Amino acid sequence: MEIKNIQDAVIQPSPLAWHGISYMAALYKSYIPKLPDNMFQKVMEYDQHKDPSCVVFATGAMISYNTGLTFTNWELRELWQEHQGYRGGDPFKTGRELGQRFILNSFPIYIDTPEFTMVTAKKWAVGVEIWCNPVFFKQWLETGIITEVQPVHSWKRVFRHYMLLYKKDGRIYIQNSWAGLKEQGYYNVYDITTIFEEMVKIGIICPYGMLILPYSQDIHPWMKIAMKDYTRAIKQAGMSVGEDVWQTFKKLAGIDGKVDPR
Repeated sequence: MEIKNIQDAVIQPSPLAWHGISYMAALYKSYIPKLPDNMFQKVMEYDQHKDPSCVVFATGAMISYNTGLTFTNWELRELWQEHQGYRGGDPFKTGRELGQRFILNSFPIYIDTPEFTMVTAKKWAVGVEIWCNPVFFKQWLETGIITEVQPVHSWKRVFRHYMLLYKKDGRIYIQNSWAGLKEQGYYNVYDITTIFEEMVKIGIICPYGMLILPYSQDIHPWMKIAMKDYTRAIKQAGMSVGEDVWQTFKKLAGIDGKVDPR
């Protein structure tokens, strides 16, 4: 298999936006120690096909892992068309938009920090951007285990991709969104435990990741009110919400499921 870049699959934020990302990452540091362990850890391997949609598909996998909400590949494709217009995406802008869409909390997190270690130890998944040599990425697909990496010598040839990172049973994994290749014998999830620190050090894993989480009721008590308004509107419109989505939202919002008829 030949690994080819998809033009602008991952778009870099402007210099001004980077300042905002740094500010938000610092702002949320005090929030992270208050996080409980992830009660969901719902692994969903989505398939972006050959579209420049890794930002939406990896973000969808993060939402699934951290909230229990699930999507179809077609639903994620529709989100990609809507939020990115058939182009690649800014992981932070798109992550924030999708978090808002599903009434979730989203913020950037700096990778090489105690806070990131704490987040992954509490079993939360993080979206990360990968800049690597296409030859090495092919080896990830073929083996599922990353034991060595090399710096990218020519940034003009770098393979840029957005993926999901999580820690499970003491191992660190990054998850791809090429699940359709599994039928051809390729791996979609890669063990990076032994090489993770080196990947961060030489910039294969970019410094900032994106985190999307359920809101904390202690910090955001308005969540219960918002969800009751949401279900009331659904009822008045004569619509129904999928049972799996509804059950998850009930857990997140701590509501009893009764719809106020007003």
